[in-house]
Amino acid sequence: FRSHDVFRISSTGSFGTLNSLRLGRLPGVSVDWAEINAALGQVALLLVAVARESGARFSSHALLPMGSYSKAYKLDEPRAQYELHGSGSPHLGRIFGSSRFDKGLTMLLACASGLLAFAG
Repeated sequence: FRSHDVFRISSTGSFGTLNSLRLGRLPGVSVDWAEINAALGQVALLLVAVARESGARFSSHALLPMGSYSKAYKLDEPRAQYELHGSGSPHLGRIFGSSRFDKGLTMLLACASGLLAFAG
């Protein structure tokens, strides 16, 4: 497995890209949620692939790469899965705290952080 054969990490203007998919939004630059969701799915797949290949284990969270509908969960609560995809529409959860998408992103970042710590 060679990650650079499967995942092309680059940038386009101010955006980080993975396999030419922009990851994020900026004021005045509209990026469709379909593209962002696909990019997040690629990030999840990349993290799982690198962890598997390196022998690293995520300590508290796990990722389920499922393309544009990827998910994350706590290892001690595998049934409580959080989305790694958004729609751009306001969620009721945002009024009362963080959304399931926000929690999923937090878990994705925790997995990335754990992988970086493993790499030293």
